[in-house]
Amino acid sequence: YYREVLSGSQDLLLAPAEHLVGRNLKDFAPAPVVQQALAAIQRAVQTDSKQLMEYEIEVPLGTRYFEALAMPITGSNNEGAKESLQRYLDLSTEETAEVQTARAILQQLSQ
Repeated sequence: YYREVLSGSQDLLLAPAEHLVGRNLKDFAPAPVVQQALAAIQRAVQTDSKQLMEYEIEVPLGTRYFEALAMPITGSNNEGAKESLQRYLDLSTEETAEVQTARAILQQLSQ
């Protein structure tokens, strides 16, 4: 489930950020995206490595193409269980030099 949601634009989210917190991805995302995302999260946690995925989804701004990065982290629960931090990047717009640099760095980190 989502503990925190940060976005520069609410129109890129499937629902308002405050409605996503505390909910699971499968509560609001289409099944194909959920399956792909949960598989990436599971691989990230099991292999202790970053996992990258791309997907298409309908948001308030229309159909958008996103890149998602699942990163394993140690959870804040008492058992120290592995959890996953997700970062989503909208690839639909023309990339700026800053975004291109960030993508290159994230791609290197995910290898």
